[in-house]
Amino acid sequence: MNVATSLASMAFAALMAGQVFGAPESPHAADAMILRRVAGAVVTQTTRRMVDGRTGRTFMASGELEPAAEIRIESKFNAWFYQTWLLADGMRRTAGVLDEPAFRNYGERNLDFIFQHMAFFEKQHAAGMRMAPVGDGQLSPIGFYFKIDALWHTGLAPLVMERHAETKDPSYEPYLARVAKFLETRPRFEDGVFYRAGKGMMTDDPFMTVPFLLRKWQAGGDARDLDVAIAQILGTHERLFDRERGLLLHLWDLKTKQPTGVFWGRGNGWMVLAHAELLATMPRGHPRRAEVLAAFVRHMDGIRRCQDAAGGWHQVLDHPESWIETSCTGMFVYGLARGLSEGWLDASFAGSARKGWEALKTKVTADGDLVDVCGSTDVGDLAFYLNRPRLQGDLHGFGSFLLAGAEIIRMRTAAPDRILSKLPADVKVTHPAGSPLKDALLPVPETAIFKMDGYYLWDPSVIKVGDTYHLFASRWPVTAERMKGWTKSHVIRATSKSLFGPYQFQAVVLSPATHPWATQAVHNPKVMKTGGRFLIYHLGIPGWKTGFAYADSIEGPWKPVPQPVLSTNNPAILERADGSAYAVGKFKPKEFKDGKWDACMQAFEADTIDGPYKLLGGPSNRLPNDFELEDPTLWWAGGRYNVICTDWEAKVTGIEKAVVYYTSKNGVDYELDSRIPVWSQDDPLPLANGQFMKISGVERPQVFVDEKGAVIALLASVYPADREKDSSFIVIRPVDRFVLGN
Repeated sequence: MNVATSLASMAFAALMAGQVFGAPESPHAADAMILRRVAGAVVTQTTRRMVDGRTGRTFMASGELEPAAEIRIESKFNAWFYQTWLLADGMRRTAGVLDEPAFRNYGERNLDFIFQHMAFFEKQHAAGMRMAPVGDGQLSPIGFYFKIDALWHTGLAPLVMERHAETKDPSYEPYLARVAKFLETRPRFEDGVFYRAGKGMMTDDPFMTVPFLLRKWQAGGDARDLDVAIAQILGTHERLFDRERGLLLHLWDLKTKQPTGVFWGRGNGWMVLAHAELLATMPRGHPRRAEVLAAFVRHMDGIRRCQDAAGGWHQVLDHPESWIETSCTGMFVYGLARGLSEGWLDASFAGSARKGWEALKTKVTADGDLVDVCGSTDVGDLAFYLNRPRLQGDLHGFGSFLLAGAEIIRMRTAAPDRILSKLPADVKVTHPAGSPLKDALLPVPETAIFKMDGYYLWDPSVIKVGDTYHLFASRWPVTAERMKGWTKSHVIRATSKSLFGPYQFQAVVLSPATHPWATQAVHNPKVMKTGGRFLIYHLGIPGWKTGFAYADSIEGPWKPVPQPVLSTNNPAILERADGSAYAVGKFKPKEFKDGKWDACMQAFEADTIDGPYKLLGGPSNRLPNDFELEDPTLWWAGGRYNVICTDWEAKVTGIEKAVVYYTSKNGVDYELDSRIPVWSQDDPLPLANGQFMKISGVERPQVFVDEKGAVIALLASVYPADREKDSSFIVIRPVDRFVLGN
């Protein structure tokens, strides 16, 4: 091992140990750490040296070398390919969000390296030599600098245009002249869209031309360059966009004059990258901007609709039997996150961006390499795409990963008004800049995580009787239905001498087998004591209505009432000081054409806790603010109704199913405490031992309030990181005595 290689290995080892570029100080910093891992691996392997393939000898200078095909660029990351332009762009954005000097000017330094050795490359080319490929590649790493025969041969053209505009260095001009002449002579459709002679137009092609054209327009001011860039995007959409699927087919066939191929993942990804580049560059007042933006939104909507449940996207987007492919997943995450940061997309896209990033991170190896990257791909039948090589370390993956990670970090740190949808004017927010309840959350002891082998657990509710805490929850067995099995659930009881466990299972307390009206499922229990009785309010299926069972002892036996008392599902019930009752629950007035429901929460009241309940305030009661909020928990404190619920469609927080907090003096007019979620799937679970547990969802929030009215625990149903492998569980999260107004 030579000295340079040894130093590179030491630097990479330090990087992996968190000594060079920093270690995570918070759960969100884990994203920055994995981004550093990949970027650091790229930096370490970008040697910027020449190597003699016959002897293995490396050279920092090539001025005195005699030309030989075997003397080549050593690192694949220094090759003159379109993938290394993608990498340069990704590294630039990564350096920006991480403020990391080691990543700055990465592409520029690569370009300097190539031009440092250009005299040697020119001697090789003049002698008719084809430089040997890099590693296991098949193409000369410098050949496309000299000869451009296809759109995908444009290589580092955007970077060269940037550097020439900045430095005016004449050494860049011969290459730029070749690119300009090449594009001028390319065949085009009548609307200006380039195509491949004898073949047609492919979704790959705009990425190979649009970034260069935009930089040429910025440098020279010729509006025709911008017009041609716009034509590539809109013309490709016009010919290849399937409006039903919201996706692009791979090829417009010159022979048939029809779109063909499949909905190839990276083919759609190239278009997303080029489209984002155009939107970010074209003037806001341009007469075609609205058209360009509308096409982007339509495409991104189609992208999110075909996202796999695991978060990534498949090699063939509508074929789940194909693997989740790394490069297209990175491209889509980048497009979604940048669209959110720039305001091109509304907050409903945020969940797809975050899920995609979580899936993408699973493709990173311990040493910063990337797996499951599709190799270079032409057009063929379905079997051709399904059987493409599934590679590790392929150049197509690195740039898209870095773009995605950088933009996710940027999205999460952007001003809320650029990420979140605008709230209605009548929405009151108590704490615009923070969330006191979130700040009061504490790390979780291991004993406060309640799991049962072979079962899903859901809907926690705790009551203290004497010196014992009784935890009630929905449960159903692990079957092929997995989470969907909740529609066949029953209610269990577990006990502990401490609120924070450990809990021991005691018994099934309510079962569909013996229930008079919840004959399919007994779900979402909420336990309470009123007078000398204990009640378990619960949802019943079929019917999707709420009633209760009662018992004289917390240990039962439990007797269900003959019929439901409330025509809403998953409600929260509160007994007032005067013995009357107040409830909030989900309401679905009607179903839309797309299969979704017009859903909201409504408030009800009754003379007693037993019901019957009537709507509070008339039919206009849709609260809070007519958003789709679900799964409330309810308590009285500070002279107010306090409600925690889930932001089902991300309209409040920008995060689907995040936990949000509202208060109300009259039970109808609610005030939002903060747009910052109390807890969400974006927040790894902090453990008392200092570590973090990765999760993929939080639902069914409940609180435990002490005798003085302080919240001392937040309970929730938690999805594991891998929903296909592990079942859901209950978490009882300590709270630092939260009291309204403190």
